[in-house]
Amino acid sequence: MLFCILYTLLSLSTTSAQNGAGVYYFNFFIDNAIIQIDEFKIQGKNGKETSINSTINFPDDFADSIRVIALQALEERTGKNTDFIYVKNKKGIEIKTTGMEGGPDKTAVAGLPLHTWNKAKEQFDREEYITIRVELTEGFGEKVRYNYQREEKIISPTISIFIKAFDADKNLLWKDNVTIKKFGELERKKIFVDNLSYTRNEHFSSTMILGIFKHLMAEFAKN
Repeated sequence: MLFCILYTLLSLSTTSAQNGAGVYYFNFFIDNAIIQIDEFKIQGKNGKETSINSTINFPDDFADSIRVIALQALEERTGKNTDFIYVKNKKGIEIKTTGMEGGPDKTAVAGLPLHTWNKAKEQFDREEYITIRVELTEGFGEKVRYNYQREEKIISPTISIFIKAFDADKNLLWKDNVTIKKFGELERKKIFVDNLSYTRNEHFSSTMILGIFKHLMAEFAKN
């Protein structure tokens, strides 16, 4: 009798581990202009620009905060146990975003899972394999005021999420995307003097970005 109970518990535990969903790819891009504090530019005689800028710092646990918010919304939406799955390379090192994936104009959040469905399926047994892409951008609308040697802009940032879920045979199970446009404005002031310019930006802090992302995921969970 005891053996039967232990066998049943073990079977349930194994099934639970194999079921559920795993996020194997997650890129979170942020336009540099949104997190830039200020920028100094000088234009040389050859027409080339040299710039120096400062941006906000992200805390070490920023990716963990993103993970908690994302998983809570995914589980609420799908009803499945969900986790982040980090594929390991041949040296046993987990493959994560480095923060450099966005190119020259964007910053990517470092520490998120970043690999392919094939490798995720090879190393993890899940019912669903999920990809997520988030973009926090300057948006498309802006108000501009020009004055002598001065430019002022007011931008209205936008945040979007694109999610896809695949089964163990890489069939698309479901997909969704959500965009939020009205959650605040940022002002940018630029001063010109000859071949020099200095820009001072209103910007989002890491705490504000987490709040915006939490709002986005709450909207996703409602769908």
